[in-house]
Amino acid sequence: MPSITVQGNPIRILETAGEKYISLTDMGKKFGDANILIASWMRRKDIIEYLGIWERLHNEYFNPLEFVGVRIPKWSNPTTLKLS
Repeated sequence: MPSITVQGNPIRILETAGEKYISLTDMGKKFGDANILIASWMRRKDIIEYLGIWERLHNEYFNPLEFVGVRIPKWSNPTTLKLS
């Protein structure tokens, strides 16, 4: 699998249907527990908004009504976003 090196750390690159993706897990390992880093990143309001926009553009089955529950929690008391 191809990779790039960032500050001495190998980051895997996956190619699917002509699109290239970098591994967030590999990036997170540089700072300790990648799962904690990614979970913290995923609960940020701006990231959740970005994911909603991305889904609207790229997922023909995206249900914006179900997304409202994820998009409009009480941001003053953020919780960890649970992904299934």
